[in-house]
Amino acid sequence: MSPSAFPTDSTALRESIIATARRLQDQRVLPGALGNFSVRLADGGIVVTPSSRDYRTMEPGDLALVSADGAVVKGPFKPSIEIGMHRGIYAARPDVGAVVHTHASNASTLAALGRPLPFLDELTRFTGGPVRVAEYGPAGSAELARNVRAALGGTHAVLLAMHGLIAVGPDLGAAEQVAEVVEHLAEVYLRSLQSV
Repeated sequence: MSPSAFPTDSTALRESIIATARRLQDQRVLPGALGNFSVRLADGGIVVTPSSRDYRTMEPGDLALVSADGAVVKGPFKPSIEIGMHRGIYAARPDVGAVVHTHASNASTLAALGRPLPFLDELTRFTGGPVRVAEYGPAGSAELARNVRAALGGTHAVLLAMHGLIAVGPDLGAAEQVAEVVEHLAEVYLRSLQSV
C-alpha cells in the first residue's frame, strides 16, 4: 500500500482504536487490560495503546505516538511493551496498516498447546492460510518480534506460543475482523478435538 493510504494522527483515529478495544472486550476476545493495538500512519509513525492501561477508562490522549524510528513523540504513558513487535510487522509488511494483539481464551489455548489453527473454509478468506504458531519469546522481547515476523509471513494472523494472537490487516476494521474470526474458529476447532 502507498503510505498516503494510511491515516494521519487524529482524535477520531484514537477514538476508533479505543472503541475497537472495547468492542473486543464486550465479545470476551480481550480480557482485562491484556492485549494492544496500533495503527500505522501516513508518515510512518504509529499510534499505539499504552502499556497495562484499562481500555474502559482510556482517553484518546492516553495513546502513544511513536515515530518511524521508534522514538516516543507524544503520550503521557509508556507505549505497549510490544511496540517492537508492532514496528517489526510494519517494517516487514507494507500492506499492513493495523495490528491487533489479543489474549482471547480459545486462540490463547491453541497458542499454549503450540497447536496451529488448521485450514478451515472460512479461515483462509480472512487470514490467507492456516494460522501458524510463532516460537516462544518473552513478552516485549526482540526475540518474540523476530519469531512473530517469521511465522506471520504473508498471512494475516499468527498465534504466539504461550501468549496469544496477532491479527493484522490493511486497516483497523480488517484486523479486528481477523481477530474475531480466528477466535471463533479456534473455539470450533477445540470443540471438534474434544469430540474425537
